[in-house]
Amino acid sequence: MQIKNIDRLLLFREDGKKRILTLEQLRSKYRIEADGTINYFRVNQDNVDNYRRTGIALNPSHLEFFEAFKKSILAGAADEKSLICYRVGRVERPFNPKGRVGTS
Repeated sequence: MQIKNIDRLLLFREDGKKRILTLEQLRSKYRIEADGTINYFRVNQDNVDNYRRTGIALNPSHLEFFEAFKKSILAGAADEKSLICYRVGRVERPFNPKGRVGTS
């Protein structure tokens, strides 16, 4: 998408269930072909418990999002898409996968 003085437009939106919309959902809702999107990973007890249970740091909604992002890249006409993924939340002490968040 070309807008004067803007090289790349990344869109981010959550639905009512705090799920991040995929690029296809964003395109359908806003009729804009975004150059990419944003996601975040929250360090919290639910995600720590998921990691301890499955050995995978990403929870099911993250996996669903990244799978949709990959499909969008493979099916889309754009040469490239951008994704910014960032961690949310402050961790007082290093994460210990065998313990709880903030414990040593």
